Amino acid sequence: MNVESKFVWHQGKLVPYEKATIHFLNTSFHYGTGVFEGLRAYDTSKGPAIFRLKDHMERLLSSAKILGVNNLPYDLDTLMESCKEVVKANDLKEAYIRPMFYAREGGWGLSLKETVWDYSVAAWRWDKYHGNQAKNEGIKAKVSSYNRNHINVSLTKGKICGNYVNSVLAKAEAQRSGVQEAIMLDSNGFVAECTGQNLFIVKKGQIKTPVPHLILEGLTRDTIFSLIEDENIPLEEMILTRDHLYLADEVFIVGTANEILPMVEIDGITIGDGKPGPTCRKLQELYEKLIHGKLEKYWNHLDWV
Repeated sequence: MNVESKFVWHQGKLVPYEKATIHFLNTSFHYGTGVFEGLRAYDTSKGPAIFRLKDHMERLLSSAKILGVNNLPYDLDTLMESCKEVVKANDLKEAYIRPMFYAREGGWGLSLKETVWDYSVAAWRWDKYHGNQAKNEGIKAKVSSYNRNHINVSLTKGKICGNYVNSVLAKAEAQRSGVQEAIMLDSNGFVAECTGQNLFIVKKGQIKTPVPHLILEGLTRDTIFSLIEDENIPLEEMILTRDHLYLADEVFIVGTANEILPMVEIDGITIGDGKPGPTCRKLQELYEKLIHGKLEKYWNHLDWV
């Protein structure tokens, strides 16, 4: 994946891509003590629009609070404007956007007490997470041998950089097994989420998804809830086990990067008829309309650049 762009919003201003650097002796790099977000901008008839910009930036600030950082140098309005500026500066009609807070000074001795923080945000063109074929035909997954981080091991409601080593290990294991994605269970053996996506199943016309305390409650997940309600499909948050997955009529995953992807095989077991199901297809269609500004009801989810 090529992440290069012309400009990065770096420490308060736009700088050329190659100038957006951080020193090797940076403790966020060494210890994973940064917080980040992932957003997308989409082309619409009114120009590029960032999906749920304010909600993502509020979650970024919440992640810093969870980490224990309270001396951030930029406020919510500045964070939102920085994302718009970097999309505009790179002349991107559609983009993936990655903002991040990190320790600029201090942090040695595993202490955040006297750290000084800064912030950067980049944007680049990134099409489909697993490609168009995956969107249209579905992906294969395995239940990971790695449990999702326990909530008292690593606070899991924040997008804290170091937390994602857990996801990297699970994803690497899945890819070595010849599938695209990993499904992670919690420490009690219940279905939690994938490496960076929330999970839904469909059974006899009802949609079910894991309970909130097991997962990072994604903003795409929240939007899908609204679309499901619009379609009058029964939805329940509940404890799910891996055999719920095997016996589902449909399984699909959602997230900013991959949007909505069907899963057609888990642990070598075919899900439903082995093809993307009608519920997933319908939600994909509605979501595409929403993010491209074709559903006026959801214009409040879009911030035009």
